[in-house]
Amino acid sequence: AFSAGDRGVCDFVCGDYIGHCKNDGVNFKEGVLYPTGWGTLLFISCWTRDVIELILNGAESFFLPGGPHGVLLVHGFTGSPSEMVLLGGALHHQGFTVLCMRMAGHGTTPEDMEHMNWENWFDSVMDGYSLLEGCCERISVVGHSMGGLMAMLLSTRAEIYKIVSLAAPIFIADERELRLLPPRE
Repeated sequence: AFSAGDRGVCDFVCGDYIGHCKNDGVNFKEGVLYPTGWGTLLFISCWTRDVIELILNGAESFFLPGGPHGVLLVHGFTGSPSEMVLLGGALHHQGFTVLCMRMAGHGTTPEDMEHMNWENWFDSVMDGYSLLEGCCERISVVGHSMGGLMAMLLSTRAEIYKIVSLAAPIFIADERELRLLPPRE
């Protein structure tokens, strides 16, 4: 196992921000993916003492500080915060504080996505809400597609001022032949 020790310094990732820190005997195992607060994963290489962030370029979360009304943006399934950048910029221009976090497993690798489920994604949404809650008086949520469903679910567990759900798949039409899909195991 890699241990930076009292005097060791290693790279780390906090959310989507790469930084530098001293570790006090924290042990990392080689080849293990470590989750951080926003669904970000770290990969530790003991041979090179590298910490590799596995987020695709452009898929990073973004935060735009503004007024006391926060807006949490939630991207869709297989998407990333990049699909919400224009909306986020427009809202920020209107004076809102805007946060769009990347849901767990999104904007990384297909292998990472295989290990995620709706609970992991919802944890990412809850993390985003908690961050905004610390700096805003009220919070609205805008979700696209699956993000719209996550926004509605969040409203059952947190105090949300308003919700905008864009193209959320609430019902699946019978003519989509869902019955022909193999059962989930």
